[in-house]
Amino acid sequence: MKKIIAYHSGCLQGNIDDAVLSPEEWRQADRFKRPELRQQFIEIRSRVRQHLSHYVDCSPERLKILRTPAGKPYLADYPEVFFNLSHCQKNWVLVNTTGSRIGVDIERVRERKGMEGLVKRCFSSREQQTWNHLPETERLEQFYRYWTAKEAFVKAVGQGIVLGLKNVQIAFDPQPKFVQFPLEYGDERHWRLLMPATVDDRVVMVCIEATEAENITLEIH
Repeated sequence: MKKIIAYHSGCLQGNIDDAVLSPEEWRQADRFKRPELRQQFIEIRSRVRQHLSHYVDCSPERLKILRTPAGKPYLADYPEVFFNLSHCQKNWVLVNTTGSRIGVDIERVRERKGMEGLVKRCFSSREQQTWNHLPETERLEQFYRYWTAKEAFVKAVGQGIVLGLKNVQIAFDPQPKFVQFPLEYGDERHWRLLMPATVDDRVVMVCIEATEAENITLEIH
């Protein structure tokens, strides 16, 4: 069996078609105090609508994008279509597919204060041990690989970090895979992680609900 993930990425340019936004999206945009953040929000939402409209063959302004009680967006008129968005500064990634829950996260590899504290709070004991034994030169990037994998999963299941990142255990051998997560989300073998190549200092991780027997194709747009 084959699953196809449509993968869109880019950098915000300031060129937008703001006529496609819904009244609720405009209300959300107007809550931003800083003009540049408001502009970024408008452009991101516009791009999401434009890409999804091509996928479902519907005009972007007619898409009804709602949210679950936990805040995960979905297409009300196309329940078979799953999508997820992540952005870091001006870089953004959108993934969508049919019939499978999906999540994505993008992060910039950078030094951050309190990283060791985050490892203790958000990594399992096994992950902490693996990370602590890495050469110093590899720890920074590997931290973000763990982090984006965990984030992509909790976004895919629609729970966010309230699920507890420590409860989502990842291993790299060398490709990422799930070792353990809460029982209510099924068998670890029924979820896959993909790490698309990037050309800068970003790390991207995609999580999709799929068995080991399914062939995953990432279509770059």
